[in-house]
Amino acid sequence: MINLFEDPHDSLPVDESISMPASMDSWDALISFIEQQTENSSLSAAKRYGIKLAVEELLSNIIRSNSSSLLNHSPSTVEVFRFTDPKASSSLFLQIQDNGLPFDPHFDSVDESVVDVPLHERTIGGLGLLLVKKSVDSVSYQYRNPFNVYRLLSADTISSIA
Repeated sequence: MINLFEDPHDSLPVDESISMPASMDSWDALISFIEQQTENSSLSAAKRYGIKLAVEELLSNIIRSNSSSLLNHSPSTVEVFRFTDPKASSSLFLQIQDNGLPFDPHFDSVDESVVDVPLHERTIGGLGLLLVKKSVDSVSYQYRNPFNVYRLLSADTISSIA
């Protein structure tokens, strides 16, 4: 996996963005924004579907976490940014950030063997993060006070993002 918090990825200009309350009331607008960004990219249909699926999973986790923490925390905001890397024209680079409670998904240590465990023996959790990791070419997380920052990258050719 590529660390998306190192140059050149950390200094790319923002092309488009959206900022909404982290609530289900914002779901349709956020998903519409993601669909627009994926459709406007030059990625293959499979890559567009993968990054959209990963973003939907992260957004649902952020919204669910926000709604469960409202008793102790003011409503958070979720923002999605699209970056363009001029050196990687067949790629899509998105950043999702929220100012909810810190949550590090530890993408580097997601247990891929969880899919081999029979359904009745599985513990709750972990499949969504595995889905995110498998749906994009690279995903990274950093806590940048006060934001949880997730970066996702998909490309039709891996050489275009290295």
